[in-house]
Amino acid sequence: AALNRRPIDLTIATFALFGMMNWIYNWYDPQGVMGVAELVDNITRLFLSGFLGEPCDEELNFTAPVEPFSVWRGTKIETLNS
Repeated sequence: AALNRRPIDLTIATFALFGMMNWIYNWYDPQGVMGVAELVDNITRLFLSGFLGEPCDEELNFTAPVEPFSVWRGTKIETLNS
């Protein structure tokens, strides 16, 4: 069954994305079970596909340069391709 999708206001989407990203420091533990690359992958899939979106089993390919150092650890961050 196809989902009826209503348009999402871009201002709301922008604030929601930045809200998700700005609160990561409150709950994300870089020494925990999830690495930075997996965190980025999960947040990207959630934001782009949502909970009810089409499942995306393909690896996401980012074209933007990746920041070479983690702000949490002061070390190189892992990437999805490493």
